[in-house]
Amino acid sequence: METSIVQACKCVESILGEPPNRNKQSRLIEHKKKWKDLLGIDADDIYKKSGMSYLDFYYHLFDGLRNPSAHSYGNIHFDLERKKTIEAQCFAALILRGYINKHIKSYEEASAILKFNKSLLERVSENMSTKLTK
Repeated sequence: METSIVQACKCVESILGEPPNRNKQSRLIEHKKKWKDLLGIDADDIYKKSGMSYLDFYYHLFDGLRNPSAHSYGNIHFDLERKKTIEAQCFAALILRGYINKHIKSYEEASAILKFNKSLLERVSENMSTKLTK
């Protein structure tokens, strides 16, 4: 369970970064805007699995769940429950899904962005194969 929570945090942190200081209002407002821009999720909406807002669960994920899990130093984290682990994993999945849905590209857009040489595809025949690809 500890590993699952740490991995969920890594997923969320890779997209949103660590939660900002709650006492700095300007930083908090900027961070909420980042949620909308990156994920299409309002940070003040309720995360139904926990009953908290997305933003409150985000803070809880890092302070209440990750720190005891990541820094247990071999001690058993007795107040960790499967329910909390599942909440953390579902939260990370929602953040990841929001990011993917907001940034998905069509084949044409992706080809243009990556500067994919489409003429290479035209030179490939369906009958082409090797001993390994037959």
